[in-house]
Amino acid sequence: MRILTAFDHDHPVLTASELSRRSGLPVATTYRLVTKLVALGALERRSGGAYSIGLRLWEAVAGSPLAGLRQAALPHLLQLSVGIRATALLGVRDSNEMVLLEVLPGERCTAAPPRPGDRIPSDDSALGLLLQAHAEGPGAVGPTADRSESSWPRHVVEHACRTGHIVTEDRLDPGISEVAGAIRNPEGRTVAALGVVGAIARPHIPGALRAVIRATEALSGKAH
Repeated sequence: MRILTAFDHDHPVLTASELSRRSGLPVATTYRLVTKLVALGALERRSGGAYSIGLRLWEAVAGSPLAGLRQAALPHLLQLSVGIRATALLGVRDSNEMVLLEVLPGERCTAAPPRPGDRIPSDDSALGLLLQAHAEGPGAVGPTADRSESSWPRHVVEHACRTGHIVTEDRLDPGISEVAGAIRNPEGRTVAALGVVGAIARPHIPGALRAVIRATEALSGKAH
């Protein structure tokens, strides 16, 4: 896993030496693991001796439930991005981080938006809070969890747990608002969060919240 996580948006192709350095594994161990991953199709050897993610791994990812959720969410994200003119996001929780499955920048995007695959500390965003608030185990911040490391006020967490959505204003930057909602699986467990972030004028926030809730309701029950 450390070999595979060495690749990212900025490093799609790496040599064995670079993989060793970025993974923290000894060079000999890296060469041995890379050889096995190439044989399995998880890595592909490129010209010049470098490596990239292989076709077999892309095929496995494409068939995963998360890929299905992303595909189902795309029309809703597009509608939110165009209609609200803010950046639309879809994310899932991984321990204390949120991993972005999709990002559609909006017209009111005032800074370089994050990218799909980026990891963001869950405590740093409204989407991340929703995922933490409905989680169990390490990193959870629900009303019964140990919230000593969370910067969110308890009443905000309790509201997120109770309603499944959250609105913030000026928390990220002055003039920037977040509107986020939870996506639940058929058993009612929160498995993802969807929302918008940008320079949304206060009179438009209630409409943005209604649009986000409609999107999450349409997707809830279909996610696994």
